[in-house]
Amino acid sequence: MNDKVFSIHRLGLLWRFYTPAIRLQLAISGITLLVSYLICLAGATGALTAKITENGGWVALYSFGAMIASYVFFSGPLVFAYCGQRRVATTLPASWQEKAVFMLGYVFVLVPLFLAAIWYGSMGVMSFFTPAADVNATISHILLSETHGLDSIMSSSKFGSIVAETATAAFSCFVIVAARRNRLALGIVAVFGARLLNWLAGVIVGIYAVLSSGIVSRVAKGDTDIVPQDLIGFIADAMPYYTALSALLTLVFAALAVSKIKNRRN
Repeated sequence: MNDKVFSIHRLGLLWRFYTPAIRLQLAISGITLLVSYLICLAGATGALTAKITENGGWVALYSFGAMIASYVFFSGPLVFAYCGQRRVATTLPASWQEKAVFMLGYVFVLVPLFLAAIWYGSMGVMSFFTPAADVNATISHILLSETHGLDSIMSSSKFGSIVAETATAAFSCFVIVAARRNRLALGIVAVFGARLLNWLAGVIVGIYAVLSSGIVSRVAKGDTDIVPQDLIGFIADAMPYYTALSALLTLVFAALAVSKIKNRRN
């Protein structure tokens, strides 16, 4: 094998090798994403028709569906745990460059495009039947109408959340290519572990915002005239740093995964 020449043919062989796992994953992912969209749609429809004081449960239902949708994206790297033993993946007849391009292309290009087709296709069909078909826009509009100043944090956190999700997927890629055994189990643990760290990062941002806004000291002095917009503004200001850190982690873990593919021998 001439590993100095990038071969589309060898990429095709990799695709054929992983085809059973890809078919199974895409089928499960597509069905799960469709169900999650319907859950989000139920929440958005209920929130749209309910009174402002009664839509908390509907928004929570939407959030539950959105959480399921995010975990569908995180499942992309698990295809590469199809080989239970890393030795098999290492000895596949393809160069390390081809293996790296195949993994990163599948996880960060093919899977998102497939999931986007399912999500927006469902949205297009349901738009003929309900004004709440664009569930994200519907919930955003409801939240913005109830809380002044929330638009700043929602606009900054939307992109940050996407970047944080790519960091989770990149970390899972690295764990799977680095593990010698139990690669599927370790990949799943990596996803949940990364999401836990992401949640802790959100908690830290929230604590930073509370402390920086001076709310604690004002409450300690007996000041009960707290303006929520002050806290929202501090969180919005912290979001660019969170996004930048997530982007850096995405690049680092993707580079580590590529390095591991290049240098592993068994």
